[in-house]
Amino acid sequence: MSDPSSLLATLGLIAAMLGVSWAVRRSTFTTLDFYLARRQVGPFLNACAICGDYFSAASFLGVAGAVYAAGADGIWFATGFTAGFIVILFFLAAPFRRAGQFSIPDFLATRFDSTRVRLTAVCIVQLIVLLYLVPQLAGAGLIWEVFVGRGLGTLSPYTTGIVLSTAAIVLQAVVGGMKGTTWNQALQFGLKLFTVIVLGLVVIAAGFSYPSAVEDASRGPLTFSASVARSRLMSPDGGPTALLERAQSVMSPQGYGTVLKELESGSARVDVLLPASNRMHPERDLRFMEPGFRFTFVEQMALIVTLLLGTAGLPHITHRYFTSSSGRAARASTVWVLGLAAVFYFFAVLLGVAARSELAGYLPGGLTNSDFIDGVVRVPEKALLFLAAETGGAPLLTLVSVAAFAAVFSTVAGLLIAAATSWGRDVYEQFINPEASEARRVRFARIAVSLTAIVAASLSIGVSVMGGADAPGVALMVTWAFAVAGSSLTPVFLLSVWWRRTTAGGVLAGMTIGAVLSVGAISLAVVAQQFGWAEWMQLGHFPSLVAAPLAAAGAVILSLRHVVPAAAPSWRLRIHGTATERRQALLIRLAAREEKIG
Repeated sequence: MSDPSSLLATLGLIAAMLGVSWAVRRSTFTTLDFYLARRQVGPFLNACAICGDYFSAASFLGVAGAVYAAGADGIWFATGFTAGFIVILFFLAAPFRRAGQFSIPDFLATRFDSTRVRLTAVCIVQLIVLLYLVPQLAGAGLIWEVFVGRGLGTLSPYTTGIVLSTAAIVLQAVVGGMKGTTWNQALQFGLKLFTVIVLGLVVIAAGFSYPSAVEDASRGPLTFSASVARSRLMSPDGGPTALLERAQSVMSPQGYGTVLKELESGSARVDVLLPASNRMHPERDLRFMEPGFRFTFVEQMALIVTLLLGTAGLPHITHRYFTSSSGRAARASTVWVLGLAAVFYFFAVLLGVAARSELAGYLPGGLTNSDFIDGVVRVPEKALLFLAAETGGAPLLTLVSVAAFAAVFSTVAGLLIAAATSWGRDVYEQFINPEASEARRVRFARIAVSLTAIVAASLSIGVSVMGGADAPGVALMVTWAFAVAGSSLTPVFLLSVWWRRTTAGGVLAGMTIGAVLSVGAISLAVVAQQFGWAEWMQLGHFPSLVAAPLAAAGAVILSLRHVVPAAAPSWRLRIHGTATERRQALLIRLAAREEKIG
């Protein structure tokens, strides 16, 4: 799909992004400027920036791709991504802002006056940031591969996309800081929302009807692409196996003919389509909009809980609430986010169904190549790009691909600022150089942005994210970050804000238990997937259903064994009291300080 306009559009997006950062470069002279945009971000602007930060490659390409590949099971991602903000709205948004801190570790360390809490939180925050950054940059490589199709020098298109995207995002972040990032994220969200609406209207104008599409796609069994060893398709005497007969039952004559040619050529592995197993009702075939392809009922609930809790613990999302002008503004921002998210994910789901229903009609019968197997997209995250190309040609593909790059740019920029704030505020300023000038602190923040980006880009290039049908996709990999955040941070956030009895020891226990259990469960699930172990082990991809309650229980038990912090009442007044009460408390503290000095 390489086209000169593709490269020009991408360069135009990067130029606009850098232009915004350059325009606000004078607002990055202090750490309050660089990290938090001077805490002067209004509700609607912050809501748009949060959406730009949150609606990443997993949302823009991953949700539509998940719906395309798995039907109803894919919709759970859209549901969970949206519902997570309900927890923030009712329990965390206003208290976070009223606390007046710079970062998650700063919030927890100040609450409990503990260096160990600060350092533990820093480690967990950086782990979550990396887990989120890697699939985002992998998405950039994938988009470049489809959109531009050319590499620089000896680099592959995939690697080129990662390298160029990382360089552009780092330059934007170090020049514009949080203010530049905020405006870029808001504008990029506007582009993403405009794009999904335009693409939705185009497919509807072309004759797409959601009810009819669901009915048509559900007429036969749901199929998925697989690379299968020859020995599993052909018996020793040269006859077809039951697996090959299953493939024949769902493939077109042209597509099945391609499979037979591959078998005759002696290929060790052959690409086929297979009917999906029904994990909820094994006795019958699975249909497109019926849950049960990827997840059992318990796994579906685990996914929802993981996304619900994970949103409240994501560093780049919670960090944005520290930039609000007040607690009320923080809550108002969240209300806006819920409305905007509902619109965005409505179109994401609609487009995933449209890709499954309409895309095959634009393709030659039985098309099998590097992108398709019998007309089914090999990599589901590419489905939206192919739908745009087939329904609107090069102009619409250009718009969708630029919006997809914007999804990556806005999310990665927010992650880098959150990571830099944690390194700068919680490590450099607290332990390395507490007496550093503002200029030195900002300089270190810029270095932290660059180094974090380099590490994430290296991991993205070195780890195969989209390597095959069995490799985890963007949406699933991002879910791992949600799992660690929801298991290790969200329980201690809720306890720290709403339970006066919480202690530093309890928070340390909660964070450690949640992080160890979630990382261990995810690692076990990945290994099980690679070696084909028991299917129930994939529940480990969504461990918050178990890990979060255990983390909360550990925090409660350890807290009950320690003395309540002396500052707990004043902290509670600070984050929950009315504005008048907080002003009165401040005046009392100032008067006591002056009396002590006098």
